[in-house]
Amino acid sequence: MSTGSRRALRLHVAVLEELGRGAFASQAIHGQDAFRDELPDAHHRWRSESNTVVLHSAPPEELARLIRECTTLGIPHALFREEDRGGEVTCVIADPYHPLTARAYKGIPLAT
Repeated sequence: MSTGSRRALRLHVAVLEELGRGAFASQAIHGQDAFRDELPDAHHRWRSESNTVVLHSAPPEELARLIRECTTLGIPHALFREEDRGGEVTCVIADPYHPLTARAYKGIPLAT
């Protein structure tokens, strides 16, 4: 993608922080699959134009806040719920094309 002076479009992926490294990675992949399935047009466009991922590590209350904010602001988003954890949300990915998406993820730490 040639962005010129534009910043590359970023797919923000928030994963439950309390998971071990392997489970954390697995949940991020499951979340990306949910994003592809639930928002296929945004996924295809993002993959074609950017393919840049920003991985966040979020406590449960931050994932809940992110879901509420996306819902309130009308930001399309995909969730992954882990059956082995009683259907708990372990990953949230919002439409990278919505103008308020980056704001919704602000303050959620990057994964390390």
